[in-house]
Amino acid sequence: MMPNQKNQKTASTKAPSAQQGAFPVPEPLENTIEQVLEGMLGPEKAEEASAAVVSILERHERFEGPMPPPALLRQYEEIVPGAAERMLSMAERQLDHQIHWERTAIHSQARNSFWGLCFGFLIAAGLIIGAIFCAVTGHEQVALALVGASALGLVPAFINAWKQARRSQPPSQPPQVADGKRRK
Repeated sequence: MMPNQKNQKTASTKAPSAQQGAFPVPEPLENTIEQVLEGMLGPEKAEEASAAVVSILERHERFEGPMPPPALLRQYEEIVPGAAERMLSMAERQLDHQIHWERTAIHSQARNSFWGLCFGFLIAAGLIIGAIFCAVTGHEQVALALVGASALGLVPAFINAWKQARRSQPPSQPPQVADGKRRK
């Protein structure tokens, strides 16, 4: 095939996809398709088959996150002027909303934790004061039960807090000397 014929064929195969609004097929891919078809079908039927193959190729793109990639954002802007600014402001509002809810959740967790500790302390103190009162008035079995109840409530809480504190600490690293290398 002569170079002029190839250029004509390339133009004719790209025309259907351009009319349909699809992305043009990259030329190296189109040339590879033509070479494979010429080897399989022969030069006379390869042009027909190449046009059919090129017209059914699809291109799929996807993106994650609130903003599309710049090229797609530019296309939105060309279709609807101001769309890029609207999308950017929408992403900023969504980020502000997410930050607000995360801040609210952290504040709520801290408040609940504080009040849980306060009420737990009051209950434990009440049980111990009740145990002392019962021991003084001669009800040793009741005093023992109250102390046991407070211990059964406090000991697991202290153990869980201790385990959680150990998990949140970073692993200890070997000390470093002045040159920045670690000792073994």
